[in-house]
Amino acid sequence: MPLVVAAFLTSIFLWIAENIGTATGVWLYPGQTTWHMVPLTKLGSWYLLLYVSFVLVTIVCRPQPPDTPENPRAQA
Repeated sequence: MPLVVAAFLTSIFLWIAENIGTATGVWLYPGQTTWHMVPLTKLGSWYLLLYVSFVLVTIVCRPQPPDTPENPRAQA
């Protein structure tokens, strides 16, 4: 699955979870007295956070090819 799609789907699930958390009263924003849906702009914030995090981790810890083959008996 491409990174763009994975980050977008994950941000959708996080946005839904945030709505459930605010609806049940588990998480309340400052000044919030009644429930209202979390704005769709938060969806973009979650997406940007996930995408930038994945890119930064990839820059710091570059992917390495495996040292051993997947099937060690294939070389015998």
